[in-house]
Amino acid sequence: MKDILPQLSVTEGERFADEKEALFREGSSHLGLMEGFSELLAWTQTHQIEGVLATNAPRLNAELMVQVLGIKEVFHTIVLEDDCIAGKPDPEPYKVALHKLGITAEQAIALEDDSPSGIRAAVAANNISTIGIASTHDPQQLQEEGTLMAIPDFTDLRLLTFLNSLIEPNLAVIASNV
Repeated sequence: MKDILPQLSVTEGERFADEKEALFREGSSHLGLMEGFSELLAWTQTHQIEGVLATNAPRLNAELMVQVLGIKEVFHTIVLEDDCIAGKPDPEPYKVALHKLGITAEQAIALEDDSPSGIRAAVAANNISTIGIASTHDPQQLQEEGTLMAIPDFTDLRLLTFLNSLIEPNLAVIASNV
């Protein structure tokens, strides 16, 4: 908060952040999944691929979002910034997710929703294959951060083609802020 609103004291900044997050939670009931995400989840279930949600969102927001979006059963594990020594862009959240899944970076795919810092974190976590969802950023910018590909949403056929080419028993998906 200090970087965004330097005129606020630490206490005022924390209070402002708490109020902002509370407003987000109050208005979250109308939110929905990105286009094609339900189909991606069905694909992961069909192929028995585990998923972990790695996010810098506050715990209350993350728990509410998986409930509102109806994806709590899919993401049994949520890795929060609070669970790590550092949050994104540090690779620690992804390293913790890999550890919780019991897999290596080579066995994982990270799906990052338009977050250059999240992409940098995933790539820095032993070079996890990362797919950027370019909903607001230029796809080229996401690719410059190190994505394997940048797609507009989860309906892009390149995603399914890529995933189908990798089917292995120990493949896992780590999603971020879906």
